[in-house]
Amino acid sequence: MDETKRAWIESERVRRGDAIRGAANAFLDGASTFTLEIGCGHGRWLSTYAESHRSELCLGIDLITKRIEMGSQKKENRAIENVCFLKAECSEFLDAIEGLEGVKIKRCFMLFPDPWPKKRHHKKRMVQTPFLGKLSSLVEVDGWFCFRTDHVDYFHWTEALVDVHENWERIDAESHWPHENSSFFQDLLPEYRSLIARNLA
Repeated sequence: MDETKRAWIESERVRRGDAIRGAANAFLDGASTFTLEIGCGHGRWLSTYAESHRSELCLGIDLITKRIEMGSQKKENRAIENVCFLKAECSEFLDAIEGLEGVKIKRCFMLFPDPWPKKRHHKKRMVQTPFLGKLSSLVEVDGWFCFRTDHVDYFHWTEALVDVHENWERIDAESHWPHENSSFFQDLLPEYRSLIARNLA
């Protein structure tokens, strides 16, 4: 890759980060905490969560424009003022909000992410040790990472990474899961498993 192309890629990354940070900052408007859903899809689940937790600001991110548009339409149709949907890639979003002073994530949800089942693709899974470290730095102390999947191997993968990470401690997901509502993927699945990890850092 030549230097011109590398410089353009870097400038685009910076531009996207600035745009994400600006949009998040405008929505949060001085709030100290917010709830995040990574891979929010059409916004169905997060919209109902926001309606049930009016005191929390809720932010959903996804890479697909159509999904963000559909989530935003739900917000408008139902006049849910405490939710916002942004088009953003996970790592770019986390990097961007790192620059927001005094703001922490209260709860982070990751529901039915792509399990990348083939072994050679495991490196593409969102839950990795660096991800857990970055997330820990952005989540408030005693804040939660809530994970749900129908893929048994991905569940055990996440469970194992959380268990060896010094900043996270698993708690009972069955009794602590904060919100139940159907979602597009959940409705298609015969069963799934849930995990909640509490941030210790």
